[in-house]
Amino acid sequence: MTHNKDSINKPIPEPGQERSLPGSDWKDQVVPAAEVLPNCQAPVPASPRSIPEPSMKRFSSLDDLILILNHNGYILEVNKPALRQLDYTLSELEGSSIADLYPENKSELIHARIHAMKLQDTALFKEPIRTKDGFTIPVETRLSWGDWREQRVLFWVSRGNSAVENSSYEAVEHASVFFRTVYDTAAVPVVFFHLDGKILEANQSFQELAGRQRDQLLNRKFQNLLPEEEILLHKKRLQKIISGSGSHSQHYETRIYTKNSTIHVNCLLLMIRGQNGKPLYFINHMQNVTPRKKFEEQLQHLATHDPLTDLPNRTMLQDRFVHAVSIAKRHGKLIGLVLLDLDDFKVINDSHGHEIGDRLLIEIANRLRSAVRESDTVARIGGDEFVILLEGISNSRDALKVLEKALDKLSEPVSCDELTLDISASAGLSTYPFDGDTLARLLRSADFAMYNAKGMGNGRIGLPEFPGTREQLAMFNLDELELEKQEKDPPSENDNSHQSK
Repeated sequence: MTHNKDSINKPIPEPGQERSLPGSDWKDQVVPAAEVLPNCQAPVPASPRSIPEPSMKRFSSLDDLILILNHNGYILEVNKPALRQLDYTLSELEGSSIADLYPENKSELIHARIHAMKLQDTALFKEPIRTKDGFTIPVETRLSWGDWREQRVLFWVSRGNSAVENSSYEAVEHASVFFRTVYDTAAVPVVFFHLDGKILEANQSFQELAGRQRDQLLNRKFQNLLPEEEILLHKKRLQKIISGSGSHSQHYETRIYTKNSTIHVNCLLLMIRGQNGKPLYFINHMQNVTPRKKFEEQLQHLATHDPLTDLPNRTMLQDRFVHAVSIAKRHGKLIGLVLLDLDDFKVINDSHGHEIGDRLLIEIANRLRSAVRESDTVARIGGDEFVILLEGISNSRDALKVLEKALDKLSEPVSCDELTLDISASAGLSTYPFDGDTLARLLRSADFAMYNAKGMGNGRIGLPEFPGTREQLAMFNLDELELEKQEKDPPSENDNSHQSK
């Protein structure tokens, strides 16, 4: 409500004169006062004497809504029940027109009643009064002249205007108490917050969820409970609902900070509007879904990782390969794929048992992780076979450096209790896009190269099988000696020795 306290003493035009409506939104419209005066209820017989000046403290102990007006209908004083029921502060009402507390279509009628009081001592009428949030309360109002602080004033006294309405108020009061009881004891966490995010209320379940007491939550911004990456999404949701471009509610999942951790919550966000359609506040119903999210993450991890070494499995390797291809195409890079196989692993398993074999595989996995870059992927695809996916390499030398480092680490003895094992591994290298444009083709090419390496002895590296020209080989920066070796001793297409493993 906006008003100008300087307008308090402005006179209201006499009946029959044309006037603009003070305190209304009609601005330049003029209405003959005589047209609206007949709508006023007949005057109540005058009291033998005017109302003596009472104390405001006494007014505040009553249930009635009591407003003290000057002769022009501007508010001078309001009792506490009126402030509470209308949801205003005294400073918001002081100096404003009484007509501002009524729906716009009742404005001229209220002004007319003020005019009519120039001709009578008391009037009685029934018109619903409007709260700050736009809700209307049905009341019966008595308007009387009296003395207040050495000036002639109007006393505006309103109360429920029938037994039916009083019963309705009583029912509303019972419903309010019932709602408060259900709200406070509900198992579902519920939080109310203003359009700017300031928390207005939080039930006990939400306090327990957030790990904070009620007084630690009130007047705090709801968005302060969200991780930084969730705040922008939260603001977009609110703006979409306020603007009316979407539904008045949204169902979504997010994360919130509690006192000691971050949890996942399932949210139902609702916006409450006043009777005039103006957005008032939001209600957020929440459900803690952290246990479910953790279980889903565990299932996802089991589906994409090797249970023994916790390395990515073939499924995860495929996803990483697709990502690596997109990077390679965007930046003009290559991808190296290394297939690595332990030499004589079957002998170790048969001689020392599967427990020692499993411990050896776990140690191999840890060494391979430490030998590659952070952007690379080490995977176990079965038995003693490991794959290293090298992203964003420029030539084969980049891949060979990583591979040589990995083989050096694997060549160090492994201690299992009192047992010391000397191990070695053979590897084959293939490169995208020259040795294949899919993961399956690159694995076949690397597999062929690895078994050619095994044919030359343990701990060897099989180089890519290039079907192309000297110019294509030169893209990988192979030196002349290596290039001549490839041309002089190409692998036989009929060599099936790797099938005997």
